[in-house]
Amino acid sequence: MRTIYLSIVRRIVLFVFLIVILPNQGRPGSYNRYSNLGYCTDTSTCLHEIGHAIDDKSGRISQSEDFKLAVAIYLNTADLSEWRSARLYNQITYTLFTTKQNPMAEVYAWFFAYSGGNLDNLPSIIRPFFDQSLVRECLKQNGNHIMWFL
Repeated sequence: MRTIYLSIVRRIVLFVFLIVILPNQGRPGSYNRYSNLGYCTDTSTCLHEIGHAIDDKSGRISQSEDFKLAVAIYLNTADLSEWRSARLYNQITYTLFTTKQNPMAEVYAWFFAYSGGNLDNLPSIIRPFFDQSLVRECLKQNGNHIMWFL
């Protein structure tokens, strides 16, 4: 019985290694919503990947019509006089035009990355889509900026 158990465990470990880890080599970070695992190599990338985790744990709020409307309003009303605002605006616009699969999930993650983990840094129209307690929980779990969501 123990041999069968070890065989199953080995297969699961091999599956996770081949499916979750290896395809992500050479990228600064990745989040897998099915396994809830992620990794990152720098602070900005970690915040982006944590943004994906927050989105998933919030029921994929990035796919809601309300979030899509808020992004549209943001894009039409953003104050681009400050460099950080202009940079965020450019990143969101670029993401919407170049991301083929699920661009709103990427937009959500970029908003979080640009916030630096501080929701006060988000545009006011975007802030309600981030649950403060969930953000604190995810940042606490990943405070060392090397993340594996377990």
